[in-house]
Amino acid sequence: MIMKGLLCVLFVGFVFLVYKILKGSVLINLFFYILSLLGIFFVLYPHIFSKIANHWNVGTIVDLLLYFYIIFSLFMFVIFFNKFLKMERKLYLLQKEINKVSEKLID
Repeated sequence: MIMKGLLCVLFVGFVFLVYKILKGSVLINLFFYILSLLGIFFVLYPHIFSKIANHWNVGTIVDLLLYFYIIFSLFMFVIFFNKFLKMERKLYLLQKEINKVSEKLID
């Protein structure tokens, strides 16, 4: 019972951490909130998670968690890659502006 309470506190802490870090992106925040609520739900009621794994013919709960982790990792990879591309574009535009200003100062 203590472990369940500790895991629930960790999930709630995760929600607050996501809120502090990702303030602007509503869709990503919503995804993490739903993920955290599902985590709390499945910590409190693990037998339901086992029934879902059996219904999907996955085998064990651990296999299902592994598949969810793979999907989650791919989702995060796409998010970070998109942020990296946006940052790279901003740096390119900034360098372009710096070059324009430098040319004006030299002339």
